[in-house]
Amino acid sequence: MSNKKLPTELTAQLLEDGWTPTKIVTFLRDHLNIEVTANSISQFRRRHTHIAPAHDSQRRLPWKIDRLHQNSVYRHAILAWHQREHDHPLSAERARNLMAVETRLKEAGKVIDYGPVIGFFVVPARDGIDLGIVREPSGRPRPATRGPYALRAAVRA
Repeated sequence: MSNKKLPTELTAQLLEDGWTPTKIVTFLRDHLNIEVTANSISQFRRRHTHIAPAHDSQRRLPWKIDRLHQNSVYRHAILAWHQREHDHPLSAERARNLMAVETRLKEAGKVIDYGPVIGFFVVPARDGIDLGIVREPSGRPRPATRGPYALRAAVRA
């Protein structure tokens, strides 16, 4: 590892632009010949608290998920939906699974909710509040920007 310092302004800008630590490490190594670890980028982000992680877990899964429910189809659909909403690429299989869940939910007018005892389940979407595929625990709308729910949100606005 070289003794060069982490370029503060550049690193902060890349994090704010949504770059992942791994992507930043590759960029710094290839373009500036600076060797750093992904962990050092993560620590930098923690020290500069105004820079949120690229994937905010509270925005993805607004509940604390029990270990028993980690492999749920609905959990994976929520994570894929969040990934697509933030312009991150999806594998073909993940996109296909998301589309299947999303279509089923939209046709039924339902969204995904979670309870620690029973796991994931579907409930009727609240008009004007549940605009994505997740039941909004706060009761405040979080509109979708892509997919079949985006059109529904745009029509109501």
